[in-house]
Amino acid sequence: MDSQQEQILQDFQDYISKKVQLNVLQYEISSWNFRMARWVKKKIQIKLSEKNEIEFIMSESILQKTDISDIFEMPQLLTNMEQIKYLKWLGKYGDDRRKIGQWRATWQREILLNVGGFYDVDGQKQGLWKELIQNFWSEAQVFQIGEYWQSKKIGIWRYIYKDNIIGGGRYNEKGLKNGKWIDLSHRFWNQNQLMYVGEYINDLKVGQWEIWYKKYQGNKKLIQIGGGSYIIIKGVNGIASSQKIGIWVEFGNSFFNQNPVTYYGQYRYGRKVGQWDIWLKSLNIYCRDEKIGGGQYCENSEYYDCNMESIKIGRWIELNEENCLFTYNGEYKNGRKVGKWDIYYRNNRIGGGQYDEEEQIDSKKGSVKFGRWIELSDAFSNDSFLTQNGEYKNGRKVGKWDIFYCNNRMQLSNDNIFLFLKQNWIIKVVVDHIMILRIMCKIGKWIELSDGFYNLSQVTYVGEYIEGKKVGRWDICWNWGVDQKIAGGSYDDSRKIGQWIELCDGFSRDYQVTYTGSYEKGRKVGRWDTLYSNQLFGGGSYDEIQDCSDNAENSIKTGDWIELSDRFYWDNQIALNGTYKNGRKIGLWYMIDLDGDKIIDEIKYDG
Repeated sequence: MDSQQEQILQDFQDYISKKVQLNVLQYEISSWNFRMARWVKKKIQIKLSEKNEIEFIMSESILQKTDISDIFEMPQLLTNMEQIKYLKWLGKYGDDRRKIGQWRATWQREILLNVGGFYDVDGQKQGLWKELIQNFWSEAQVFQIGEYWQSKKIGIWRYIYKDNIIGGGRYNEKGLKNGKWIDLSHRFWNQNQLMYVGEYINDLKVGQWEIWYKKYQGNKKLIQIGGGSYIIIKGVNGIASSQKIGIWVEFGNSFFNQNPVTYYGQYRYGRKVGQWDIWLKSLNIYCRDEKIGGGQYCENSEYYDCNMESIKIGRWIELNEENCLFTYNGEYKNGRKVGKWDIYYRNNRIGGGQYDEEEQIDSKKGSVKFGRWIELSDAFSNDSFLTQNGEYKNGRKVGKWDIFYCNNRMQLSNDNIFLFLKQNWIIKVVVDHIMILRIMCKIGKWIELSDGFYNLSQVTYVGEYIEGKKVGRWDICWNWGVDQKIAGGSYDDSRKIGQWIELCDGFSRDYQVTYTGSYEKGRKVGRWDTLYSNQLFGGGSYDEIQDCSDNAENSIKTGDWIELSDRFYWDNQIALNGTYKNGRKIGLWYMIDLDGDKIIDEIKYDG
């Protein structure tokens, strides 16, 4: 689990335990867009229902409902978009709500072959189990197979990918890893086949560890591209830990075929020290690696920042995690960014601004932006040149912020406002202390960008906010040669009402799918049609709402439906035809090639 996942899990625990008084928990996760061939950010909301279920919500629709216990057993559910949408476990609970008997996993409501295992009467996993890796999704269909005893893994466990053993090792009787292991990267997928090879002693890494990589296409041989050494050290509390030492070559979170970036430098008792260089790795034996960034860490490994990380000092060139062609150039002082920082794309300056140079009394506050800034939009990429221009005060956006597209040649909006509510601090008593939250809310007319905005999908949303809530008519516009209104509808207190035309997720020049129907108090009702390039391709009905309270079920599909497949495209026009009951697929569903007007597969759902 990486730092982002840990933070989201901590926020979830605080939300469930009522340490923070929020109706919903909102955060962003990355999701792979197959049509754009890149990661895009998606906004997810989590809500605790009256039935004590966790609801995952995106774009006002419930993606999935799950038991709270599933989140703590499988925390990756919080950050894996496809698992949120498609993964469901089937089985029975005992009187004390513990899982008992045989449990099976389903993916897109289809039972995964032999995936699952047995819980005893005490809710403990026992015997042979086949499980999904934490990062399991359509492009990372990797399984773990091995034996449990009282919910502890014992004996040999294997990683299975495309019916081949690609890793694994042995657990001792205490459920701790021992001996030689081949671990997978926590972000292993088709285009990021990184493996770590080395030895464990009682779950602690020791000695030399190697990092191996396998290309997804072309020459698929394993090649060693990194690694370093671990030592086991006992702390003052007597607890042993495994720490990196000496020279290491390691990888950032975004390493994959198109972005092979490595970090080269030295560890001293688990902390980075001295010069660290960032290299663009060449996977072609005829090309050299290229140094593209780096800087210095404090030589004294006893000093570290509030996050227990090594302290950066002096001049640094850092990379954007999503794309190594974007760099951030500036200075660190005692682990905090200070002074002028510039943003570069292919060695051309495209943005930047100032960080406060004063020593911060609150060490957790970190680097503080102030004054005018030009920043990259979350949607910035090689084919989506989006920047934001505005002012910071004490690290917060204030006043008017403009969004520019195509390297500042087209201004999208002059009226985007962040209201800095000094008078509206929310004071909440939490346990025995006071928590103060500063609220930034949107007001007035706004033009917002779609999550996947890029050159073939220049989609914007135009409408009005009152105190952070959408109201009145909102238009959805698409710029393809000319800016045109193609969809939209009305909001009442941020809830959709009346007739709407909506765009599919990933709408673009080659994927012009829209949905037409009605909303009642934020929920889809009645007939909804699916259109592709303005031609009717499918659709179905949603239940009419009986209970219009906020606790009512969200939009529920019912009856016969024709749906476009997740991989539908102009040259892959596949649809699914079948029946829903209470929002669940039941009976026989047919996979249809719309271009050839023929059935190509059948799927049986238990419902």
